[in-house]
Amino acid sequence: MYFSNKTTFCLGLALILFLSCADNSDVEFPEKDEVRKRYSSSSAESSSSAEVAGSSSSEQSSSSVEAAGSSSSSSSEPSSSSVAPSSSSVAPSSSSPAFCGSTGEIPTANQFCYENSNIRNKCGGETYNAKEFCGIDEKVYTLCGGFPYPTDKQFCLLGIRTDKCGDLIYDPWQFCFNDVVQNRCDDSPNGDTYTPGIEKCCGSNKYTLATQFCHTDKTVKDKCGGIAQYNPETESCCGSGKYTLGTQFCYKSNTVGDFCGTREETFDPGLYECRQGNKIYLKIPVSYGETYEAVLIGTQTWMAKNMNYDVPENDTDVCSGNNDDNCPKYGRLYNWSTANGVCPNGWHLPSNADWNALMKFINPSCLDNADCAEAGAKLKSESDWTSYNGTDDFGFSALPSGYGNPPIPGPTFSLTGTLGTWWSSEDNNGTDYSYRRVMRSYDNNVEYGTYDKRAFFSVRCIKDPELEN
Repeated sequence: MYFSNKTTFCLGLALILFLSCADNSDVEFPEKDEVRKRYSSSSAESSSSAEVAGSSSSEQSSSSVEAAGSSSSSSSEPSSSSVAPSSSSVAPSSSSPAFCGSTGEIPTANQFCYENSNIRNKCGGETYNAKEFCGIDEKVYTLCGGFPYPTDKQFCLLGIRTDKCGDLIYDPWQFCFNDVVQNRCDDSPNGDTYTPGIEKCCGSNKYTLATQFCHTDKTVKDKCGGIAQYNPETESCCGSGKYTLGTQFCYKSNTVGDFCGTREETFDPGLYECRQGNKIYLKIPVSYGETYEAVLIGTQTWMAKNMNYDVPENDTDVCSGNNDDNCPKYGRLYNWSTANGVCPNGWHLPSNADWNALMKFINPSCLDNADCAEAGAKLKSESDWTSYNGTDDFGFSALPSGYGNPPIPGPTFSLTGTLGTWWSSEDNNGTDYSYRRVMRSYDNNVEYGTYDKRAFFSVRCIKDPELEN
């Protein structure tokens, strides 16, 4: 076979390229000098063969050589250009392959070496580290609280894996309700979540629409009885209703009443009513032989006039001045024994404690079982006293009915129009004397003292405590 020098050169290069691409673990690569030697030997043999062939038929050989030369010449240019890339592709084989850690594996173009420990597929063409993961949508995400999550169903909210709201994610100041993103109360991450249509926001807190309301100062208030809304600055609740502070009150937590003028007492509006601007009367007077009005003073209910009950077949009750015409105005006078039983059921003759409470309500500085300065001014009637008429602030209407001395042999009467005196239910340690309260026409004090039980004084009944408002 005839080979030109150029042909032999190309065959040599092809051999070198083949050996370079072969697995070096199975093939022994010849040294460079050996390759040159083999190439020179092949060239010499080719040259010799060419000469022999030329001597036998020179014209044909010459023509063939020209043709071959022409062919080789035309093909030699592409051969040199194809060799160049081969030469560049050989270069990388001279360095070690990019193995991934100790795996002995080399990542492909769609893979990468994860944390120098194992080969993983790229995530949408991107690599990721130990703090990241590849989502279902082939996008790189940061771990949430150190863990991956299904990115089609969840998202990371403040380090917590959170379900999406439908297909939506939301901010820390929002929340999801029935697949709709809502803003938290006060548009704050610390604001309450709520049930739209049932609850609503009041500042950073929520309230129930049916039973609560939001005041203008952004505080949640309960409706009165779950029904009535009110203004906490001027109103308050009373049961299921409301009342106006300052002019009304709530009696026993369920009944609204109006204050009586400047009075501050609270009372049962069903039993009492305000009259004459500042006096609180029982709506239904007491009927006991005649009609007796009664008034509220503090927490006590007192009859508004002296008892005028004529005890049958008894000479221990008399009219002032022993004049029957005085009884309708001043009431009757009773000795202490009769006085203790003359009040109707539900009422009683006041004790020292009862009188003390009355005095302290009128004048808080008064002491128990002692004279009380200026209390008489508010308890006396506005007329009928010879001097020092009162203002009758509460409707007590104390009158100067006088008194009757013990019978020696019969009672004597004095001081009608200038003095009024009333029994207490307590005697002085079992003696013949009992306690009384006295008002006079020369001052506004209420005196405290004792007197002979056989004397005749006025009786003012007070309502029993168990029946108090």
